[in-house]
Amino acid sequence: MPASSIASTLKQTQKSQDNAKSMILEYKAPGGLLLLVEVMTDNLVRTRSSIQSVIKKTSIQEVKGGGIHHLFNEKGVVIAGKDKKTQLEEALELAIEVGAEEVEEEKGGEKGQFVFTCSPEAFLEVKKGVEEQGYSVSYANIDYLPQTPLSLGPQDLERSLGVA
Repeated sequence: MPASSIASTLKQTQKSQDNAKSMILEYKAPGGLLLLVEVMTDNLVRTRSSIQSVIKKTSIQEVKGGGIHHLFNEKGVVIAGKDKKTQLEEALELAIEVGAEEVEEEKGGEKGQFVFTCSPEAFLEVKKGVEEQGYSVSYANIDYLPQTPLSLGPQDLERSLGVA
């Protein structure tokens, strides 16, 4: 591939990123499932239309005019571990030291992995502090966490998303 083609593609991608806008879409599904979908795009109308074409194949419906966003808390989330022998007490001490609000062992994950949550404003400091203490970060992002987590059974998953 010619270098000029690569340069042209990179330039166009950068231009798209510079023009990107953020949008949050809200959806409701059977079984009480609520979804917040955060997208970053250079074309909000096209992206919403693309998402709607996928959603039409499920039992999910868009919530017009908002209404569910307040049921989620925006939090910084850092999932990290040191080794399989790391204890929760050590992670709790680290959480206090770096400014995390909460830490818990990752459920269903590898032993010695911990989930640190914090305010969005403290996110970068918490991530940096965890890394500086020798923890390996496997996930770090600012997410919307549900105030009331929901577990769906296989039948509700099938009805809502078409998966089992």
